[in-house]
Amino acid sequence: MIQPNYCALNSAKFLKRQSKVRVETGFPDVEEVKKPISVFAKSFITSRENSAEKTTVKAKVSFTFVYLSDDGYKKVNAECDAFSELDADCSFVESFVTDVKLLTSNGFIGVASVVFVGCKKEENQFSVLQNSDGVVCKSKEIDVDIYYNEKQGDQLITDEFNLDFTVGEVLSYQANAYLTSVNCGLGKIILEGETLLTVKALPFSENNDIVKETKVIPFRYELESDDSLPDMKCFAIVNVSSTNLKIFADENKQKSSVSVDIKLAFSGVLVGSEKMTVVTDAYLKNFECDLKKVDIERLCFKERKRFHEKVLCQGEAALDGGRILAVLGECVNLVSAKSDGGVVTVDGIVKADVVFKNSDNGIVNVPCDRPFTFDFSENGEIFGLNLCLSGLNARVRNGEIELETHLEVSYNSFENERFTCVEEITKLGERNRLGSAISVFVASAGDDLWDVAKRLGSDEEEILKYNGDLTFPLSGDERIILYRQKI
Repeated sequence: MIQPNYCALNSAKFLKRQSKVRVETGFPDVEEVKKPISVFAKSFITSRENSAEKTTVKAKVSFTFVYLSDDGYKKVNAECDAFSELDADCSFVESFVTDVKLLTSNGFIGVASVVFVGCKKEENQFSVLQNSDGVVCKSKEIDVDIYYNEKQGDQLITDEFNLDFTVGEVLSYQANAYLTSVNCGLGKIILEGETLLTVKALPFSENNDIVKETKVIPFRYELESDDSLPDMKCFAIVNVSSTNLKIFADENKQKSSVSVDIKLAFSGVLVGSEKMTVVTDAYLKNFECDLKKVDIERLCFKERKRFHEKVLCQGEAALDGGRILAVLGECVNLVSAKSDGGVVTVDGIVKADVVFKNSDNGIVNVPCDRPFTFDFSENGEIFGLNLCLSGLNARVRNGEIELETHLEVSYNSFENERFTCVEEITKLGERNRLGSAISVFVASAGDDLWDVAKRLGSDEEEILKYNGDLTFPLSGDERIILYRQKI
């Protein structure tokens, strides 16, 4: 009796959703501006609401305007909110700022574009044949990824350290974070990484030099997840959601103490796995049949990968006789990542304001906006590529400004698996059988044992029983003998 057995096979893929909004805000309490030096901005996601069809996101955008007045360098901050909707139920929502400008036609106004990026999981479900009574099946065992719901959490990290000079004015500070390892434990996702804090400050001195201090702060966070087991896989992201810096300057000791609070936001998704058997081909011994097949293409998560990359960008002309004082407002934006033949090509843009002191001791700002490209090897599909700026140095080479940019690169690696399986089998009429007790069949070149058994409506064991000298795949010159009981 023929009893086909069917089951559901889920296939998931991930799609990027993106939106872009323009924001602007005025800078209050700006003293007499002798010369604008730099304006830059950073965004921090403050809330997210998900529904079946959209994701509503709110971010805080913090602007910093550095300028020269008669009293030297000055800095003023301003904030505004950014709202956007992504047209899907998204996880791993991030934001970044681009196109930052200063408008001076009516006061001093900072404008920028805030880009929101999210990840949508799209699932397709197929009904496929499994091993069934009365059906001869050619089967394949596959691993099926099971994606659990996104988990989120926050961590406040604090640190204190000393500077060997007395800070007069903090011109800018920013924190970037990246993950160095993501592991599953019992009931938790274990996330480890580093936060890179960069402070640009003016000492109490007469030379107006800007001092850059960098501090690496490690972190470890356990994201609660009841379904997590040590043998599972997962992928995750970390974002800085706020940074607060306090400086205590001691003029007598010519030192300063720094206290910083950095709030990190984590998101993680568990990936489980289960074995499943699907049928790639089938036939009936005594009946002709019709097979309906479906081509399956699916992504199987392998691991989260990371590496360090150094890129050099040249372009803008340097000032003759000038020296570089500082780099302000540095940031990196990803433009595209394309895979071709096992090589991923990444294109991006590095932006910074390079501050010079010219030969007349005047201060000049040179905006730099340079593209960069680098390649890396990856045989699988990539998703969630992230570039974290871990350092930027500017120098003059051959009359041009060269930006040495250090990036922490991370991404999710997926294996793209393609196969065909049987979606439905339909019984037709009886097979035509020869009446003789012994039958001889002529093979076709390239046939394997399954092809022969399917064509003859027999068992693989039966064919090998009477044709033990066959070597597969066949050349086409063989003769295959079958013995049947004559009724």
